[in-house]
Amino acid sequence: MRKRNGFFGLLIIVLSAVTVLFTAGTVQGQENPRHKARERWYRERESALLADTRDYLDRAGFCHSGVTLNRTVEAGGDRSYTFTIHHSGIDGMSDAQKKALERELAGLTEGFEAAGEARCSFSYRFLT
Repeated sequence: MRKRNGFFGLLIIVLSAVTVLFTAGTVQGQENPRHKARERWYRERESALLADTRDYLDRAGFCHSGVTLNRTVEAGGDRSYTFTIHHSGIDGMSDAQKKALERELAGLTEGFEAAGEARCSFSYRFLT
């Protein structure tokens, strides 16, 4: 009886491993190489844009700002990005000053979609 339980356990382990390997192979096989290259291009651009935004804020006197970039990708490939920015100096600004800062930051995004295939929109949220 003990041999039979050991064989059954080994059989379950082997079948589980085979299932995992076949599933992983199927998932990898369905990924379009062109899609992967496009996603890599966007991720590199997103990282550079985030770094440029942080650099701009540092130069504008908002050192050590908390900056995050969230993206939403629609089924058709269009992308919307939301920058969330926190700094105590921004908290005290008027709405008009915040809008002016937003326009300056939006200038950093010009040309972002030039080489991409999707339309991109950008928005800014200042945390208080």
